[in-house]
Amino acid sequence: SSSLLISGTALLSYTCAIMKSPDGTLACRAARLCVTKATGYKCPSALAAVCANLADEMLKLVSASWSLISGHNKKTILGMEFVETSLWLLRLCGKYDRAIDVLNERMENPNKYTIGGWSYSKY
Repeated sequence: SSSLLISGTALLSYTCAIMKSPDGTLACRAARLCVTKATGYKCPSALAAVCANLADEMLKLVSASWSLISGHNKKTILGMEFVETSLWLLRLCGKYDRAIDVLNERMENPNKYTIGGWSYSKY
């Protein structure tokens, strides 16, 4: 079912972000594929809340990893793949306004987030 696919993808994506060696490529590919498989599916509100929450947590992890650059902490830097993954998850759960807000914030500060690179035109 689409609900299982979406919830599994959200959990997989978040797990990829919190691993000792984060795997943004896997998370992004899974989220993108999930969007293609769940096209036209209306996410129930509880599932939408979970997906949005996990997407926001990934965005917080990305921001936290970037803020540690100046402190020279050894923490792994999460790349733009996780921002992209968050955007796919937000789209999946129908949170288009939130996804647009994230894109606007990234476009206003393009030099702040350069690891991994990404294209604005994907969204």
